Amino acid sequence: VREAPRPDEEHEQSQVDEVTALSQIFPSEFELLSDWSPADEDCYDPDDYSTESRRYVHPIRYSITLQPQDDALGPVDGSLWPAGTIRLVVEYPPDYPDASPRISLGHGMNYHEFSMRASDALTRAVGEAVAGEAGSPCVMGAVYAARDFFEGGGLEEAANCCGGAERDDGGDAGEGSAGEVTHAMHAHAANDGDSTALRPSSVDDIRVAVEEGLAIASGLLTSGESCREPPPPSSGGKGGSWSYTIGLVGKPSAGKSTFFNAGTCFARQRNGGGGTSRRGDGPATMLGGASMAPHPFTTIDPNVGLCLVPVPSGSCPEEDAGAGAFLSERNCEVGSSHGRDLRGRRLVPCLLKDVAGLVPGAYRGRGKGNKFLDDLTDSDVLVHILDSSGVRNELVQWVYHNLLYKWESVARRGRSKVRGTFVKLLRLASTHSTFSTAEHFQLIGMLSGYKQNQAFTEDVLAAVERFLAEEKGREGACDELERWSEADLHRLVSAFLGARFPMALALNKSDLPSSSRHVEDIRSALPLHGAHVGISMSAHSEMDFARTCLVRPGGGPSPVASGTEGRVLDCLQSAMSLRRPVFVFPVSDMRTYEPLPGISDFATNDGSLPGRGFVDTLVRSGGSPPTQWSEETGTYNPRARGRTCLRDCIMMKPGSTVEDVYFALKRLKAIDGEYVRAEAASALGGKAESGDEEGGDFIQE
Repeated sequence: VREAPRPDEEHEQSQVDEVTALSQIFPSEFELLSDWSPADEDCYDPDDYSTESRRYVHPIRYSITLQPQDDALGPVDGSLWPAGTIRLVVEYPPDYPDASPRISLGHGMNYHEFSMRASDALTRAVGEAVAGEAGSPCVMGAVYAARDFFEGGGLEEAANCCGGAERDDGGDAGEGSAGEVTHAMHAHAANDGDSTALRPSSVDDIRVAVEEGLAIASGLLTSGESCREPPPPSSGGKGGSWSYTIGLVGKPSAGKSTFFNAGTCFARQRNGGGGTSRRGDGPATMLGGASMAPHPFTTIDPNVGLCLVPVPSGSCPEEDAGAGAFLSERNCEVGSSHGRDLRGRRLVPCLLKDVAGLVPGAYRGRGKGNKFLDDLTDSDVLVHILDSSGVRNELVQWVYHNLLYKWESVARRGRSKVRGTFVKLLRLASTHSTFSTAEHFQLIGMLSGYKQNQAFTEDVLAAVERFLAEEKGREGACDELERWSEADLHRLVSAFLGARFPMALALNKSDLPSSSRHVEDIRSALPLHGAHVGISMSAHSEMDFARTCLVRPGGGPSPVASGTEGRVLDCLQSAMSLRRPVFVFPVSDMRTYEPLPGISDFATNDGSLPGRGFVDTLVRSGGSPPTQWSEETGTYNPRARGRTCLRDCIMMKPGSTVEDVYFALKRLKAIDGEYVRAEAASALGGKAESGDEEGGDFIQE
């Protein structure tokens, strides 16, 4: 028996990684058909399809059963599906994913239950999905293309097709090849006068529209129109304290988990649980950070950990011109509740979220498939490790298809009242008008669910409408949705995502000799695919430095600095600069700027404070420990330092009022009682302005 050719190590790993991910996403539908043996007889996990658990006989072959799945629009009509069970049977050639997989249809139905015409149409739909993701793992996209075929009425369309009599070529009714087939993009039905279906667009038109959308988003970010200026009260925007979250995206092989471990000093929480130990002796500071491997797929649950981020330049009063002399005259030392880095920058706590690896085609998914992308919506900004195109495209496709499902549903059901309401909403959005409850609901239903406020959505819609009027001569375009094309919707989605998820690019592995030219090429092309800044770094060097500090705490020999320390912090700071919080420095006296007496617990016992290993890493890299950190005891002590000023800093959302600050301080137990009045100044030595008990004044930097 001639043995089938084996894939090389890289292709084999890609194939096994896809099998592992698909078995997690489709646990009841997935079935491995090819032979395998346990990697370890004593530690075998039947639900683990990774190389740590199994040794595969090639070619790898498996099936995924296709079945209806409900979505946000309601239950799926079961009559749209065939009466019997149908599967996609997948077999990998040795050089997959560079080559297309061999995909066939498996079922036991006769011609009357599932016709050859329907089989051919389904095969074409799957083939289009495979061809559209050539060179990448594409099976998930094929599965959802098959589901979309049935749920979009593909069986009825095939039955009504005027293609002649049913073909009978003697082949097996239960098998039809869908591999290595290339077809043109399926266009939407042409519009008639009463339809809101999107007009078809060419690939080039969509590409141009996406770039236009990113330019619109860039304009919003740089002008501060939607991201930094307080929205008017009528717009529904809400302020308050900001638990800032930075999401990490990209391929693990680019160093995503290494970046996470360097940024958090290996302090990891699963599913958002746990916190950083303030004494450095709890499990949160053990060497148990994100697992690292050059795999395109990881577990569905993200890694979450606390990191410290330098405050964006120009946000702290001690940076103002003349601040040094002012503080020196008063013999006042500026503190920092969370420490300072090697460049003296004040550090503030943020959540760092290492989002699970993205499966190509995940945008088509529901349930666990969407989980890969839905995890990103908790993030305020993104850091993309090295590659700046793949994840952005996957996000665009995800939101685009979410809107497309709703858009076509409105057209199909003939809900003219809903369509008219949406047109009215888009028109009102351009003027920040107040919505009624029903109108607000419709807006949230069409372009929300991504954890942004209504005012933000209004700003993006208004900017897109202005662009269409000024650049395309289409006045009131949002009043004529029946004239919109696929490119128009892509432009809107691209603008929305570019502003909702501004992105910094981490140019990792820049210490390698071959990287310098690529780094310069990427920097010269910025902004690129929605990435606004690019920071070169070696996350591995910084991670090794942190690991050495953690395993040799206290009096151990100091690790040798590589000279690259601080670049991970630079990247995190650059990301936060794309969507700045308003930084508030609460003090008890506007002359001495001393801390509030009641905020001592925040500076000594808060869960966001770095633990012992983190502080040791910070100090050994050239930074300063938190103000209340005692180097003698290795703990936080209210009397660890003498008189300090401007020690504490809290992050507030744009649009926050003085009363919002009051409630934020009350939650920190820094103050008690009812709000009566407050004083605020925008610079050291500046005139203090008073706010009354209304508390409605917006705070500004």
